[in-house]
Amino acid sequence: MTPADVFVIHYDTRDDLERCLARLNTHAPEARVHVLHTGPEDQAYAQATETTYGVRWLDTENHSYSHACNVAFRHCDGPICTIMNADAFIESDTLERMARPFQGERVAVTGPKIVTADGTPQRQGLPYALETRGLKADEDRDVSWISGCLFAVNMEAVADIGGFDPSLRFGNEDLEFSLRARDHGWRNVMVGATATHLGGTSTPDAPPFWVEGLRGSMLLDARRAGALRREAHRLGLQAVALWQRRFGPERNREGWQAVARMTRRKRYDVSPFADTLAEVRDDFPQHWPPEANA
Repeated sequence: MTPADVFVIHYDTRDDLERCLARLNTHAPEARVHVLHTGPEDQAYAQATETTYGVRWLDTENHSYSHACNVAFRHCDGPICTIMNADAFIESDTLERMARPFQGERVAVTGPKIVTADGTPQRQGLPYALETRGLKADEDRDVSWISGCLFAVNMEAVADIGGFDPSLRFGNEDLEFSLRARDHGWRNVMVGATATHLGGTSTPDAPPFWVEGLRGSMLLDARRAGALRREAHRLGLQAVALWQRRFGPERNREGWQAVARMTRRKRYDVSPFADTLAEVRDDFPQHWPPEANA
């Protein structure tokens, strides 16, 4: 069994997209594949892609990764919705193995082991590494969260707990959804099958993106963590920011200054992005975030 609906999120990654779609055609030919296009309109390329790969092209605004996932949920016709980045590439058994745990009770999200192009496990942080260490190819394991580069979601869980949180514009949205699912008694299951994620090909190495990731981590802690952990996180990040703004790479110093200002003002509710991920706020980075009473 493989998920019926697969949504590929694409932004200016044509080469990766075509490789992704080719592998889906080979390894999951029965799946209904949709391309969620969040970049500038390109009707000619959309038509060519639909003809070549038999996919459905869906244009959507580039507000956030969360928004793109919620669009996928709205267009999903089956009980399982699979979402993946255009720079994620499945193996022959990846989707079938991801679908299998949904036959059990209250499984909200599944995902494979994610490896880099050279076959090594992709770095997702120490807690993630400890939870998934030693996972065998034929094993399923309950985990705290599933990486958003390739995952499958039980639509019953979405109906129960809601979709992704669009206040998290880029980063932490997969973690937040997985933790919220567990809060409501659902399970997150990692399977031993693998998928390759190049990582970074669709994510500019620009300050607004990594600042947004840090903001999201602070916002998530503000909602979920105890006072001691929140303050330790804030002070630790502030120390890093103060060091980096003085001694880090020149191109990132203004971004780190903004992070230092964010931790000092304890203002985690304002993203550096404006209406889309292609636009930043007028006050970023020099005056971002605004004072709490601004």
